[in-house]
Parts: sequence; structure tokens; C-alpha cells
Amino acid sequence: MLRITKYIKKLEKFDIQIIKKENLGDPFKYRRYGEKDFEIINLEYLNGSKIKKASFVLKKYFRTDIPMILSSDNSFREIQFAKSKLMSDFKSFFSIPIIDVDSEKKIIYMINKGDELKRFGPPEIPTYEKMSILVSRLAKKDAFINRNVEPFLGTYLTWVLNLKKLFCEVCNADESSELFQKLKEKWSWFENGVKNLCKIHGQESFDKLMLCYDKVQKDDAFFKQAPYACQHGDFFFSNIGFEDDMTPVVIDWENVCYGPIGFDYATLLDGMPKLDFAQELPNIYLEYYNYYSEKKIDRKYFDELMKKLSDRIFFFTGVIDNIMLAYSDESTLPENVKEQMRTEFIERVDAYFTDQ
Repeated sequence: MLRITKYIKKLEKFDIQIIKKENLGDPFKYRRYGEKDFEIINLEYLNGSKIKKASFVLKKYFRTDIPMILSSDNSFREIQFAKSKLMSDFKSFFSIPIIDVDSEKKIIYMINKGDELKRFGPPEIPTYEKMSILVSRLAKKDAFINRNVEPFLGTYLTWVLNLKKLFCEVCNADESSELFQKLKEKWSWFENGVKNLCKIHGQESFDKLMLCYDKVQKDDAFFKQAPYACQHGDFFFSNIGFEDDMTPVVIDWENVCYGPIGFDYATLLDGMPKLDFAQELPNIYLEYYNYYSEKKIDRKYFDELMKKLSDRIFFFTGVIDNIMLAYSDESTLPENVKEQMRTEFIERVDAYFTDQ
């Protein structure tokens, strides 16, 4: 509470008096993957004779959870990010609501941007204006924040390999394995979903999926030759909003990493509905990136990079989402929706396996 009060005093530039505090507890009743806890705190305070309101979110880390294992995060990366110059660099392009961090207790203090986050993503179809703002800023970010100066970042290329290790844990079912025990306790849906996948499609399809991971890793050589930049790492629509002045708001920085340019751009487009102006977005990215970067790239190379990044994203977040939502018994989706997801999932795996 002291950190929040200090922030408000600095913002208002005058002493304030808290007259009402409302603690709403955890606002997120359903979280797919992580073990972080959240708390909303609403305040009313006197600034002179005026009564003002403010709302904050506390994000609390307690332990290294499975998403952190997958992204090779051994140092509570988001907390390190909140204390670093890198966050200031990203603020040149995005509004980041983090106001303070308690490193000892592993708590991140944020302004509640719930209303701003509702301005982007489903059920609303993204507009050309909002997408062009995001794409142009991502391109400029990739051009400017292009050096890995933070030891906590790590690289994106290890994530897919880490996911394959989880599949191996399920297949081996080694009760003495600490990771397998953690999977059973915290990600029971993963083990169940993998077993259902094998039951529905057969062991051959599962083996094909595992072989796809070997093929995905062969692209490492291509990626290592690509220009690199600092990436948000989870630039999906659910983590993006807009301020009143159309400045993009971006939350959830726990996957911030050093990766190939265009990774955040490819993540943004992943799972998007079909956009009438989609063909214009690569031109916007290339126009801004090539204007500001010393390393120019052409459309042919960019298209190849996006294809490989899209595959990489699918075999990481796409596979995890499908295991949970289409195959796990814990999924609450209607059966016809799950069947459609399974069909599209196995078709993409087959297509990638055949194409490669």
C-alpha cells in the first residue's frame, strides 16, 4: 500500500489523504497456465478538496511455475524487466502500466488498465488504424532495441525444445521426476490431453507431432542468421489495449526475450480473424523497419521469416492451447468446437510434416 500511495503522491505532486480502500481480491477466476496471484485495489483519495479515484493491480509470484520453465525463466524475468532500463526503452513505443516492484516479495504493482484492454481484441475485429499503429511501433522497436544487454532475457529459440521435454515427461511417466510430479499436480490437463490425442488420432499421429519438433529445430540455423531485437514474447491481443490517445497499452512482460525481428509481429497476427487489410500489414512493417534500421530486409526474406516464426509459434503456444482446449477433459468448450479444433490441429501438423 505504501508503494501505491507514494506513486499517487508523485503523480499529484501534492500530499494526499486516502479516504476509501476497496480490496477486490483475485479478479481472474480462470487462468490457463501460470500460478501467479492477482489482487485489485481500488482507492478514493482527497487531493486538496477534490475526491479522486484510482485502481491498481498487484501481480504476485510465488514460485517458478511451468510457463516459466518453458521459457527458461529462472530469475523471475518480469521482475527483472520492471527494474531495468529495457522497460524504459520499451516505453518509447508502448504504455506499460508497471509502477513499482517488490523484488524481495516478488510483487509487481500496476495501474489497472482493464478498460483500456477492452478496446482491442475479441469480440471486436481490429481496425486498420489500431493494427497499423501496432505494426509500425513493433517495426520501430525491432529497429532500435536490437541489442541484448540484459542477462535475464535469454533467447526465444529454447522454448520449443522445452515443450518437447514436457511431452517426454508424459511419455516416460517417471514418478521420481520432479518435473513429472509438477505436471501431474499443476498441469493435470496436459497429461490427460496428450493421452486423449493419442487415443483419438492414434500413436502414429503423436509420433508425427514429435518428429515435427525435430524439424522445427532445424530452423535454428536460419534464425541465428536473422537480425535480432528485444521482444515482448507474448504479444497476443489479450495483452494489448489502447489509451484514449491511441497509445498501445501492453501488459504481461514475463516472456520478454531476445529473438528474431518480427517475432512480436508474427505473434500479434497469430489467432487473429481474417482481416480485409491483412495484405497491407507486411508493407507497413517493412517501411518502418527499413527506414530506421541499418540492416535492410526485402519482402521475400521477410515472408520466409514470418512463415518460420508462425510455425514456431504454432508448435509452442498453438500446441499448448490445443492440448488444453481441444483434447483435455477439463475443456469446457462445446464438443462441436473441440472437434473442429482437433481437425484443424491435426491437418496443420500433417501439412507441416509433409511440407518439410
